[in-house]
Amino acid sequence: MGYRIALLLKQHYYQHYNDHLPGISEDVSVEYFTYDTLDELKNIYLKIKDDFEGFLVSGIAPMKAIYSLGEQAADAVVDYFHISVENTYHILLQQIVLDEHLKLSRIGMDFIQDGHTLKELLVSNRFAQRIREFEEEWRDFSSSVDLDEREAALSVKYRELAAQNKLDMIITYFYSVIENMRDTSIPCIYVYPDENMISDIVKSMKKSISIKNMKSHLPAVIHINMENMPVQDEVSYEKTRLEINKMIMELNQKYLNRLVIKNTFRDFELYGDYSIIKEITGDFKKCQILEQLHSLLSFKGSVGYGIGHTFYQARINAVDASHYSRNGSLREDGSYLIDENDQLTVLQIGLVPAGMKVSGDYINDIADKVSLSSETIVRIIRVMKQEGTNKLTSQELMHHLNISSRAANKFLAALQKDGYAEVVGMRRSGNKGRPINIYQINLKY
Repeated sequence: MGYRIALLLKQHYYQHYNDHLPGISEDVSVEYFTYDTLDELKNIYLKIKDDFEGFLVSGIAPMKAIYSLGEQAADAVVDYFHISVENTYHILLQQIVLDEHLKLSRIGMDFIQDGHTLKELLVSNRFAQRIREFEEEWRDFSSSVDLDEREAALSVKYRELAAQNKLDMIITYFYSVIENMRDTSIPCIYVYPDENMISDIVKSMKKSISIKNMKSHLPAVIHINMENMPVQDEVSYEKTRLEINKMIMELNQKYLNRLVIKNTFRDFELYGDYSIIKEITGDFKKCQILEQLHSLLSFKGSVGYGIGHTFYQARINAVDASHYSRNGSLREDGSYLIDENDQLTVLQIGLVPAGMKVSGDYINDIADKVSLSSETIVRIIRVMKQEGTNKLTSQELMHHLNISSRAANKFLAALQKDGYAEVVGMRRSGNKGRPINIYQINLKY
């Protein structure tokens, strides 16, 4: 099997690696693309994203620029050249050997913070550790804009040190530093990753690509649960089942009959794989099946999606997922997906926010502690997600969950007892009546 990887690099990288690395790996086909700005990088990616399985960029900023494209890059395999500790050591030692008068205190390096010196890091054996910490700090920045600002600040720092006659040399991981210091007499050396690091990155990318390809073929099941349908006579119920079956058959035709349909008296099950589920749900954001059932039949059942390493696991996950929405109202109802890692995802229907993900283990753990059902915990989290706040009243829960005031107060009391909710204020409903408690609900979402 051959892997297609695009190298998206600035010109200086291209020149360096085109000379040193004509062939990265026998089973890897590589094509170079050069860019000047991050906007240009994103445009190149959008043009070639369907032609390659992986994308290798020079650093954290270009990687985040690609992922900033959202859905168009959400499942892309993207990696970057990590900071090479070995090459940093090598360059530093080489310069010290070449110039025996070179002082450590007059060498500028990106990871040296105020209060630390290069000599201190070397003597305490924290040189490599500090480099890794530095890289992690940059990974934590939320946007490419933040990264650009931090990078620009480095150049400012070096220019200040140069103006104070405190620099004889700079060893840097940022080519912008090289460019910004060209009008000075300070020599700047850029630390390129070595061939071993690139080989390791490519190996890691190959593994990620293989996993991604395997995942697209994972077994998947859609479970349409009818156990909560209103009581009907036998004729009416059979008519409803025939209408649902017709809708499912039409859906299957739309997707080239890639689903195997099984039905019983109380449910329907559709068997396929990860890729077809992804298509049907629009990248796991919407449940068109439930939408159609609501539209055509005022459906009162539930729909669950399951992905697993086996069809058995996928079916169990689909059945469990269907249970999370079986008590919802038409206005608040939703469908759910449980994947092979037991992660629960909300699929949009009506007013329910799409894309909410939460660990199934986390849900079950909370449910056991507070003696509420896992379905109830998920529904409360859904309300928090929908409202955009974790501060709610019993009335808001009552409205959103279509439950009684007594039930809403019971849920909040159960959460409060075990520290998952606390009273943080009071709110008066209208001009009359007693004020009601505002609860801060401490559940992750």
